[in-house]
Amino acid sequence: KKEQKKKGCCASCWGCCFSCCTCCCTTNYCCGMFTQAGFWFMVGMAVGAGDIARARRVAWTAAAVSGLNLSLVGLIVWLFPDLWAGLFTTDPVVLDNARQYLHWAGPAFGLFGVGLTLYFASQGSGRVLGPVLSASVRLALVAVGGFWLKSQQAPAWHYFALVGLAMVVYGVSTALSVRLTRWGPRTPSR
Repeated sequence: KKEQKKKGCCASCWGCCFSCCTCCCTTNYCCGMFTQAGFWFMVGMAVGAGDIARARRVAWTAAAVSGLNLSLVGLIVWLFPDLWAGLFTTDPVVLDNARQYLHWAGPAFGLFGVGLTLYFASQGSGRVLGPVLSASVRLALVAVGGFWLKSQQAPAWHYFALVGLAMVVYGVSTALSVRLTRWGPRTPSR
């Protein structure tokens, strides 16, 4: 126990912090889904009707709305992390770790929302390869970066910063892939 107190966090503390932060990410996902629920059908209908310009307008408008909504959530939890973390615990060590997570990852919530929204728009367009690869890059970045940070015995905030960076990479790379991918009917191969 003395060893755990020296490090500032024990296994159960990490579990509680993980639960709090995972719940925050799940809430981001749900907020994004609120924006995405109707629009992805609109994208699919516009693509099916051959109105690619409208499909893209719907996708980018929904991405902007989702990005703004989740940026607002990120800003609030960045400024007032105890509003969120305090719902789950009163343990000061857990709250400290949750504050660090929200400080480093909160500002990236908006780009995460943009990426998630454009992923669903890509489903409506029938072109999901770019967004799937973006999600894979995000996963690989966290896995490889996390492994390296563990080997360096990095402090917790490095992991939280890595998660925030991965959200930024995901949002930017998904937006770039959607921008560069041609939507519309596939030309038949002969």
